[in-house]
Amino acid sequence: MRLMAGAIAALVAAGGAAAPTLPEPVGARAAAPGPAAAEPPPAVPGAGRAAVPPVPADAGARFLAKCRRETLAASGPQAAKWVDSACADDWKRVEAAQPIAEALLVAHAAGAGPADGLRRALPMVRWAPRPEQGELASGRLGGFGAGLVGTAGRADRFTASFRGTGVEIPVNLPAALEARGATLTRTACVRTGVGEGERVWQVALPGRAPFELFIAERTAPTGDAWTTWLAEARLDARPARRGPTGCAPFW
Repeated sequence: MRLMAGAIAALVAAGGAAAPTLPEPVGARAAAPGPAAAEPPPAVPGAGRAAVPPVPADAGARFLAKCRRETLAASGPQAAKWVDSACADDWKRVEAAQPIAEALLVAHAAGAGPADGLRRALPMVRWAPRPEQGELASGRLGGFGAGLVGTAGRADRFTASFRGTGVEIPVNLPAALEARGATLTRTACVRTGVGEGERVWQVALPGRAPFELFIAERTAPTGDAWTTWLAEARLDARPARRGPTGCAPFW
């Protein structure tokens, strides 16, 4: 089953050697260096930002305790030698994902609508003068690409993306949302290769309509291969896609 047509494919690496990798998905081009981004337009006062739940002060301690408990249960007592450092590294990825989580939740609070209005609601994104192909707006959010996707000038999805060579995926967006009080229910999961696959969740937060979060990712199997990560959140009330949920872990 494919949740996003064309999300996983094989490209030819430099030097002529074949290496499986992701093509540039919707929003991923913004993750590569490109033209200098324009200054963000003026923000819409109070647009969506007040509805974004903060990260509680004890979120890190709660995450580390849960991570340690679950890792020991899955890997046995021998994991005690390395579990704390592994969980600390994962918490760094959760922290690195928080700017994406905030922008995503601001966009969702604003809701699907004209791309120009959503651009103004997201001043934390450095919007480029022109969108990438397939997007209504493209920009940069720190070290990540960001974009708005939809039709006829109406955006109904917010995207974030990352590309790098021979590196680990630097963020844990589902856990970043959970740290802000979200409940994520996985509705589909497809493993398409070693370190490669797609997942879908229904995300619920108090006082909000639930929304779909889709992530396609691939971790580079070698030092000269691409790591690619794409997250896409729906800004409307369309239910999350459903499919098999019992895939073998690839993340």
